[in-house]
Amino acid sequence: MVPSDLTAEERQELENIRRRKQELLADIQRLKDEIAEVANEIETLGSTEESSLSVTIEQQGNADTRNVSASASKVLSQQSCGQIVTGRDLGVCILVAAGKPVVRYWIEAWEVEHSQKNMQRNKQVAMGRKKFNMDPKKGIQFLIENDLLKNTCEDIAQFLYKGEGLNKTAIGDYLGERDEFNIQVLHAFVELHEFTDLNLVQALRQFLWSFRLPGEAQKIDRMMEAFAQRYCQCNNGVFQSTDTCYVLSFAIIMLNTSLHNPNVKDKPTVERFIAMNRGINDGGDLPEELLRNLYESIKNEPFKIPEDDGNDLTHTFFNPDREGWLLKLVAGAIPSSVSSTTHSGTSGKGSHETYKSLEGESLNLLDTTQDGQADGTCLLTADTLA
Repeated sequence: MVPSDLTAEERQELENIRRRKQELLADIQRLKDEIAEVANEIETLGSTEESSLSVTIEQQGNADTRNVSASASKVLSQQSCGQIVTGRDLGVCILVAAGKPVVRYWIEAWEVEHSQKNMQRNKQVAMGRKKFNMDPKKGIQFLIENDLLKNTCEDIAQFLYKGEGLNKTAIGDYLGERDEFNIQVLHAFVELHEFTDLNLVQALRQFLWSFRLPGEAQKIDRMMEAFAQRYCQCNNGVFQSTDTCYVLSFAIIMLNTSLHNPNVKDKPTVERFIAMNRGINDGGDLPEELLRNLYESIKNEPFKIPEDDGNDLTHTFFNPDREGWLLKLVAGAIPSSVSSTTHSGTSGKGSHETYKSLEGESLNLLDTTQDGQADGTCLLTADTLA
């Protein structure tokens, strides 16, 4: 509740403080979720290591027999308390303390193999992200086929919500698709947002920052409908129905454009905004104070449009694995010579030269070495190389 004796500036400052508090709480929750996820991975890794390496002790006179794994064993002479014993051929280090061996380091070969698998997995994940940024559906399919992502709407939604290395325009395009599965992913994605105790503008700021709103009206309609359902679920009783929230959300987005687009000369006043939204609450009017607060919030701070973080095609163009001139020969043509080739794009009858940059499985076509944007991109798959 807002105290009635506050000035307009104090009310706005209080709203900003509350919004910042909610943002910090959301950041804290995300950090907790990430820590829990890492802890689970460590626990899983620990159990895998323990199952991969067993150490048993058999007293045989003055010697200890240490059986390391099911296929290798080594007899080490009895050592003094606290001394480190290394079985070099097994790559295992054992710390003997109080007459009992304690495994200090796991089998080296297993570690190397595990590290290589992790590197390969990370490389495939990075490739999947690049594919997603170029074609969201193909990127998701690649990650699923390589067991990097489960084929469930919840798992895919979590992947998009984290958004690490993903183009936010591509996220918006994927979430806005009308396929039944994509709609399920959209609803699972919206469910990951927590809007409790946020006013509508604050909730919209959080939601619209997690992806870039697509340009198609039908896609926007589906996404805002899902948002309205989630907001009303988190804030029961604020509006008479989800339709009210849906209509007012659109009105706020339009207000943001009208107030902050320099091409719009006739800026709407708060009175006009209130008049435009009369009767939208199932035939009734929303509280005027609520509409004034929403208006002032947008007027003082416009929505921030997320910018792509460089992990999109521009990253490929400016950070290629390999680049150079590629000579394409038309059937039956013979180039005069490589040395006579000019960078203007022609060389001998029936041949054409184009500059290419290569990163991973992406071949990018450019007219000149100075071009900042490719004329086309080709994925080097088994089909294209055949």
